[in-house]
Amino acid sequence: MKRFLALFFGFACWAVAASPKPKPPTTPPRQNRPAPVEQLDLTKAEAIALRQSPTVYIAQDRALAAQQVVREVRSAFFPQITAEFSAVATGDDIAGRLGWNTFTNKDTRISASGGLNNPTVLSRQANGILFSQLLTDFGRTWDLTAASKSLALSEAQKSMLARAKVLLLVDRAYFEAQQAQAVLRVADETVMSRQLLADQVGALAKSELKSELDASLARVSLDEAKLLRLEARNRVDAAFADLSNALGYRESRRFALTPMPQFAPPKGNLAEYIAQALAMRPEALSLRHERDAAQKIAAAERAAHYPRITLMGAAGRGTAGDPRVEGDYAAAGVNVEVPIFTGFRLSARAREAALRAQTAEQTLHEIENLIAKDVEVALLSTTNASDKIVVTASLLGNAEQAYDLAEAKYKIGLTSIVELSQAQLAKLQAQINHTSATYEYQINRLVLDFQTGAPKYLQPTGKVLTD
Repeated sequence: MKRFLALFFGFACWAVAASPKPKPPTTPPRQNRPAPVEQLDLTKAEAIALRQSPTVYIAQDRALAAQQVVREVRSAFFPQITAEFSAVATGDDIAGRLGWNTFTNKDTRISASGGLNNPTVLSRQANGILFSQLLTDFGRTWDLTAASKSLALSEAQKSMLARAKVLLLVDRAYFEAQQAQAVLRVADETVMSRQLLADQVGALAKSELKSELDASLARVSLDEAKLLRLEARNRVDAAFADLSNALGYRESRRFALTPMPQFAPPKGNLAEYIAQALAMRPEALSLRHERDAAQKIAAAERAAHYPRITLMGAAGRGTAGDPRVEGDYAAAGVNVEVPIFTGFRLSARAREAALRAQTAEQTLHEIENLIAKDVEVALLSTTNASDKIVVTASLLGNAEQAYDLAEAKYKIGLTSIVELSQAQLAKLQAQINHTSATYEYQINRLVLDFQTGAPKYLQPTGKVLTD
């Protein structure tokens, strides 16, 4: 009996130990909520792009650097004052300080001095100021200063052009993203309607009220719509990647884009737009300033053949050294430099500058012709896009009416699914065409504003030094 009780007790202990332990309550996994989509309108997009674009900062820095060149060249008009401190010892003085025998006991003269100057060297320690003031170089410095100012103005226009290109890039990307989203909405609606039709035809085919061919064609139409939706989604992803890049982001981002009202149609004729573009486009203004600079440089190189007259002076005090150089000193004079023969260097530089001035003039004519062509193309594209909106709107209305009639006739068995599919395809193509035409007009209208130099694209990026 005792053996049985011991065996029973051991079995009970084993059963308790082997029984599964209750699991502690687990907290449900935290769900990752999608990040909120940033709201973005066109004005905010332009501000972000201008703030983050390296192109804009590069152009601004170049414009600022060109302004400093004006100050560099203009500095020749002001007095040039230099402080000098000299300490010179002859060989005899050095030997005497070291306790050696003197070399000559005479004044030290450097005969092979490398130039036509005073060869006598006297031991001394002296402090002084050198002064020079340009009196005239017969307009050479004036022309060089004017050329540097024109180049600074040219760089300012290039900076404005860089800003305008960044704005156009982000504007185009903004509307292309909206266009891609609109096409995706059309594709989603098409999938939903064709899914409903496929389900209805499939149910009727099972009831033998429709043929299996109708059900197969309905599924084909549904798959075509799904394929269109995949392509539309890929286009949306690509459009937002372009928009993110235009905004200055390295990674692709999604935004909730604010719809923009349709731009007003262009007012004015081609001649007026071309005249406005030639007067306002930064490219034309920049090249005009470069042409002016080249002409001033050519005039400066011609003036290099004339003398250069400079007032020079020196004053100071010899504090120690040879008695002959101790004490205060002062001197002034006029220096006249006349180029006699330079190995034809000045003539070659003058000819080079004249040819570069001619090149700048022809380059300006070339860019003006290109601007006129770009304006004409932009105006034609904008007018064509505006006309396409009207035509595609009419086409969409007719396609929707034809689809409604085909659907009604198919439901009562008066037409085949082939005709219904054709009506579906016509309606889908009309929707896409109208959507695309609407946003193409917006984009072409912006391009026309850019090509004609609209005020939106011509805001200055910084102060230009002109005085």
